[in-house]
Amino acid sequence: GGPSAAVTALAFSPDGDTLYVAGLDKVVREWRRRDGGFVLARTFRVPIGPGTGGAINAIAVSPDGSWLALAGRAPMRGETGFQRTGVIVEAAAFTPEQLEDAGLIYLVNTTDPTGGKVLRGHRGEVRALAFAPAMAKKPPLLVSTGNERVGTRRYGGVRLWNVETGKQL
Repeated sequence: GGPSAAVTALAFSPDGDTLYVAGLDKVVREWRRRDGGFVLARTFRVPIGPGTGGAINAIAVSPDGSWLALAGRAPMRGETGFQRTGVIVEAAAFTPEQLEDAGLIYLVNTTDPTGGKVLRGHRGEVRALAFAPAMAKKPPLLVSTGNERVGTRRYGGVRLWNVETGKQL
């Protein structure tokens, strides 16, 4: 039940009893503390798609443990993939839509995995995620940073998100 490819992201739940592990195989494994160790509790695949494109680079758990944020580099529309022909393009030729595809952030509700959300806004691979500390009567806030692209220029972009609404602040 362990990873089938390199592990690139780890995060503990706030109580320390759950460990989330993800990486190049695009599968998130949830390990729960039991009998002095950890046992595999469940696995789920982020809808990054099959094939060699895409990876999960970052994981963050909300302060109350109810949200798991996952991001990395998702395959872009129109590119070659598993059992799918596509095109190979130079970085300067990516459309804005393709770049936004690559920078998706997936929010998983840990108590109801069907209650997830997708955040779209980065224009390129997401490198890191972090939740803000819990604030009374405030919605959870998520900060993300990525390798943004505009034409041939690359820069580090930082974005702040309201997790309840899925909107960028």
